[in-house]
Amino acid sequence: IPEIIENGKTGILVRPKNAKELEMGLRFLLEHPEERKLYGENLEKKVAENFSLDKMVRETLVLYKSQEMLR
Repeated sequence: IPEIIENGKTGILVRPKNAKELEMGLRFLLEHPEERKLYGENLEKKVAENFSLDKMVRETLVLYKSQEMLR
């Protein structure tokens, strides 16, 4: 998750099994609709830029081509 979510920019990260942090994070999102919207917009942009199908295919082709050259 930290590869996708940047705390305070694309969402809120909490430590695993920490109910208090989870509660605080959810409460913050509920009470701050502008930040919630901004996090969503930032996350959508980041995912589109870094985790798109097109990018995955391009990087996979580069990997396969580099492996073929090693043979």
